[in-house]
Amino acid sequence: MWNYRSIIDDRNEDGRGGAGHGQKHWIHWRRKYGGRHDQGDAWKRNVQAEEITVYNRTKERAEYLAQTYGVSGSGKLEEAVRDRDLLILAVSEAGVSEVCQRLKPMMKESTVFASICAGSGIRDYQALLGEDKKIVSVMPNTLTETGYGYSAFCKSQTVTEQDLDLLRQVLEAIGQVLEVREEMFDVFTAYSSAGPAFILEFLNAMIDAGVRAGFSRKEARKLCLSNLMGTALQVEKAGDHPLEVLDRMTSPGGVTIEAVYAMNRTGMYGAIMESVADTVARAKKE
Repeated sequence: MWNYRSIIDDRNEDGRGGAGHGQKHWIHWRRKYGGRHDQGDAWKRNVQAEEITVYNRTKERAEYLAQTYGVSGSGKLEEAVRDRDLLILAVSEAGVSEVCQRLKPMMKESTVFASICAGSGIRDYQALLGEDKKIVSVMPNTLTETGYGYSAFCKSQTVTEQDLDLLRQVLEAIGQVLEVREEMFDVFTAYSSAGPAFILEFLNAMIDAGVRAGFSRKEARKLCLSNLMGTALQVEKAGDHPLEVLDRMTSPGGVTIEAVYAMNRTGMYGAIMESVADTVARAKKE
């Protein structure tokens, strides 16, 4: 399965360092209309490995990425950028301006430029590359290894639905895709990208509660995971409001209604909503 963060790994030649070290590289997809379709990995469902070129300023790193993921690798920027239908930029925030200045004269008019870099928006890239460029900002899915979760994107007015076809194929290979208004981008980051953190905290608390009640940690983990996944699937399948599903599970004077009362008495509902609001506020400050 495609580990998205590893493919666009921001490390130096020796594998150390990160975005703060300013390592510059990105992935480019080039649309082809033929080729084999026998690649079995999940990330290759919609885009084949031979359609991908990875650029890194360090030749050795580009070769490593190519060998590891079965894609083409290049240590030459112009070679990697030439005639590409889609460019995906993945550099540190500090390196965006320099990289865009180098990219600008190399990009063809029809190229879709997609960035997964934090801290830069559509207007920033328009100022660096030109207002005529096709620019998309992407917040990648954080649940790539499961095929669940969402990536979000917003686009400049120069981008058409047809322009988005290839980008959608790439993003749909690692989950689902949602187009949002640019002003909702930070909200998506806080609510969806950070969403698994809320669920993991709840899951951990439930496991601890099971241990406290007498189950082994292994047993509590199995029970909680099964309940979590089963409940989510039931809500999705029924298409009902969660409280409608909950109502069907409760009986007068029963254990389940007592659990609902206890959770509301401790303010869990409000605590969750407050936590999300605080996270959204923090994201908007970044």
